[in-house]
Amino acid sequence: MSQFQSEEMYRSIFENAIEGIFQTTPSGSYLNVNPALAKMYGYDSPRDLINGLTAIGNQLYVDSTRRGDFVRIMQEQGSVRNFEAEIHRKDGTTMWISENARAVRDDQGNIQYYEGMVEDITERKRLETELHASEQSLSALINNIDDSIWSIDTGYRLTSFNTIFAQTFQEQFGVKVNIGDVITHLLQPDWRAEDVALYDRALAGEKFVVERRYQYQQEERYYEISYNPIRTNGEVSGVAVFSKDITERQRATIALQSAMVAAESSNRLKSEFLANMSHEIRTPMNGVIGMTDLLLMTDLTHEQREFARTVRISGESLLVVINDILDFSKIEAGKLDLDITDFDLREVIDNTMDLLAAQAHSKGLELAAFIRPECPLELRGDPGRLRQIVNNLVGNAVKFTSTGEVVVTVSPVSETATHAVLNFEVRDTGIGIDEKGQARLFKAFSQADGSTTRKYGGTGLGLAISKKLVNMMNGDITVKSELGKGSSFSFNAEFEKQTIALKSIAQQDLSNLRVLIVDDNATNREILDHHTRMWKMRSSMAETGEQALQMLRAEANKDPFELAILDMQMPQMDGLMLGRAIKADPLIAKTRLVMLTSLGNQIDNEELKKSGIEACVLKPVKQSRLFSRIAEVMAGHMPVQRKKTQTGTLSLKSPIQPPANLTKKPVRILLAEDNIINQKVALGLLQNIGYGADVANNGFEVLSALDLRPYDVILMDCQMPELDGYETTQRIRERPDCTSMRIIAMTANAMRGESEKCLEAGMDDYLSKPVRLESLRDMLARWMPAEKKA
Repeated sequence: MSQFQSEEMYRSIFENAIEGIFQTTPSGSYLNVNPALAKMYGYDSPRDLINGLTAIGNQLYVDSTRRGDFVRIMQEQGSVRNFEAEIHRKDGTTMWISENARAVRDDQGNIQYYEGMVEDITERKRLETELHASEQSLSALINNIDDSIWSIDTGYRLTSFNTIFAQTFQEQFGVKVNIGDVITHLLQPDWRAEDVALYDRALAGEKFVVERRYQYQQEERYYEISYNPIRTNGEVSGVAVFSKDITERQRATIALQSAMVAAESSNRLKSEFLANMSHEIRTPMNGVIGMTDLLLMTDLTHEQREFARTVRISGESLLVVINDILDFSKIEAGKLDLDITDFDLREVIDNTMDLLAAQAHSKGLELAAFIRPECPLELRGDPGRLRQIVNNLVGNAVKFTSTGEVVVTVSPVSETATHAVLNFEVRDTGIGIDEKGQARLFKAFSQADGSTTRKYGGTGLGLAISKKLVNMMNGDITVKSELGKGSSFSFNAEFEKQTIALKSIAQQDLSNLRVLIVDDNATNREILDHHTRMWKMRSSMAETGEQALQMLRAEANKDPFELAILDMQMPQMDGLMLGRAIKADPLIAKTRLVMLTSLGNQIDNEELKKSGIEACVLKPVKQSRLFSRIAEVMAGHMPVQRKKTQTGTLSLKSPIQPPANLTKKPVRILLAEDNIINQKVALGLLQNIGYGADVANNGFEVLSALDLRPYDVILMDCQMPELDGYETTQRIRERPDCTSMRIIAMTANAMRGESEKCLEAGMDDYLSKPVRLESLRDMLARWMPAEKKA
């Protein structure tokens, strides 16, 4: 930096500083001052200040003795630091300043000039004055405070106390206290040891707060007492004590704790009641719907079949009402949660429309749905609850519309890279709702008017439940309607966006992909080979893990395999072992790995990761699901292997199509069910899909049956007398020969946490009553032993 630049920089600092800066001659005449100092002293410009007074002139200082002190210190020490003085400003007012100055000398030590800085401390001095005044009134304040305040010295002698302290001792103990009294001598003998220990902690330098309970005659009182060491010259010389009477607060806390215990007990009882209600209702409903299904499978006259269909429809309608009541009860108990998973928006809307199409068409209504093209379709959320909301709104629209149309429109509201907010509108040309009716719509057990319930039926819970579900999706639901001119219900809902769009995966070109299929089952190999060749992949097959390793290594430097599809259950070397062996060999470690397993979601994610498995496909393999997983893996995406519920337990819901020949396989099934009607229902459903089963009435009979013969699958009712399904399952899992046995819960408890409870007990999966024929068929297809399905 040049000299010119340095001078310019210092000139800029001098001119723009907020503190006053000055230079004076040794006699005190100003040589130079900056604008800040001139303004501080009340002058228009630095030149006016220089011409107006000197830095140490009598006209500047209010107290001439301070002027003398300044001169003396400068002469003796050559500088001053933090020198405070009250000075006159140009307009006659005064201010306080703090100065730092020094003498600048030449090479011979002669003073050339003084330079320094000035700070305006008027406000600080004012505050100090006020503080001094407040300190004088502090004593009066302490004596009027509601808390007891006192201090002691190292000998426990009182050195000060306020009025309330003296009054408390006088009233509670009948003792008049004085300065110098040993406080520990004033207390009851049984309290002294504890008090001395507390004072000693404070005298040792510890600051702390304790709560103490005292029994005064017939009254129990609580105090919050703060012990604070007093230090003099760094040494503890005493203790200041502050005591606050918290008796009322403590009583309120005790009452609140009692209320919380009562509330928790009430919530627990409510949850138990809901679970019991769910069980007690669904158990006979299982019999009604299940037996009707079986009846419809027999040879009936036309009239008998119509009667049976009517019973089935009535049972399903009753189940809808029951589900509404249970859902609302879950909302009231705070036990309604969303189950987050990937879904396709178009599929959810289309499925809902399919369910209601027959009802709409029977009334001559046009039923239509339109998803605007700009809406993202591949989303993450709770498709079941979204379907429930849309089904509720569309169902209501169809119910209350006699002519015209019901139209569903889905439009985008906002979108980021990770989330999308969509608007769902359900518009009808039905009876409409007046303003008074609209105000009641979303309240529980309420409909637009009393005649609505009589004419159209319903619980009045559907919209209240829908509103809660929409709120859980970070949205809100509204209605616009005019009596006789139809209604428009609209709600917003927020969803996550899937990491990889399903559509892009489906369209991905995987032709010419080099694939190795590894499975010890010949049929499975042939099926997989057919799938991959249909997708124009180049596939080869291996029967064992050792053969697979040989083939991978042989082709590594020629035409390497890019993907290997591994079966989990293979003799000698299973899929996990093979995966680890592949990833451990640098020559073939780049091969992507997909696992096929009949173990569902029981393989731990960490174990999969260690073995290099990038995706799992559940057997029996669906063609579309396998293609999606391969596409995801080859696109570099690691799909979520399983979905967790909010409690962290694995969710085992995944639709699997049963093989066509499932009903002909010799599978050993044990049915554990104490209800005679439900036994008949389950046996009838099993017989319809080609299975027989032994029956046990309780857990002890199950254990006895296992002593006689092994079973492939146990259908386990959870609520049984003597020994329930949970305890029975735990005992079965303790048997070395039963660890691989499939246990499927069949329970009438539909409350949140039931599936988790079943899995924690050691069961493999969960069926909710009433059990449908399709659900039972799919469940058996999912968990049937591999050799029974080959």
